[in-house]
Amino acid sequence: MSKKTTIPDGLGFFSFIGTTIRCDADDESIYCNFMKFINMFLMSLLFIYVLYIIYNNILIPMFSSKKLK
Repeated sequence: MSKKTTIPDGLGFFSFIGTTIRCDADDESIYCNFMKFINMFLMSLLFIYVLYIIYNNILIPMFSSKKLK
């Protein structure tokens, strides 16, 4: 028989960034709504930061008219 393996809660990239408190999707408490908002805000900032790094380090040098010596 094959064993079914599952990933334990709290592992992975997004759980590292997010909170350690788990809120269900249907939980409408003020705390859970606030934490969902904060997590979405932080993930948006991280995404913008990654785009900024890509823009400065890859796109600008690639399309720059100056040649690197």
